[in-house]
Amino acid sequence: MLANPWVWIAAIIVVGLIVCLALWLGRGADVAIGAGGLRLRTPQPPPQDSIRVAQGADIAGEVGAVTGRVGTGDSPASRASEIDVASGVVVRPGAKVGDITGERVEAGRAAEKTKNR
Repeated sequence: MLANPWVWIAAIIVVGLIVCLALWLGRGADVAIGAGGLRLRTPQPPPQDSIRVAQGADIAGEVGAVTGRVGTGDSPASRASEIDVASGVVVRPGAKVGDITGERVEAGRAAEKTKNR
């Protein structure tokens, strides 16, 4: 079976398609040939920094402010890339909900120093 050239041609085509798909998705590929045989691995994408608050909550009473993130300063590096607040929330008749905010950023000390000059 391994002497049949069509087996090798099919294997090369399959490996080539996997490598092309990995490169097309922008993740690259790690191909290694060793004593254990051919090893093909594609790195997984990095996990996203996400905040999820009150998903699918069922509100029948009174709720104060629903906030995904409260922070100081405006450094983009410290912010989450995905903030999901109150998705799929059911608010029953007569229920009261305060402010719903995805992200609240308050002025940091650098802004206060500039303001006091």
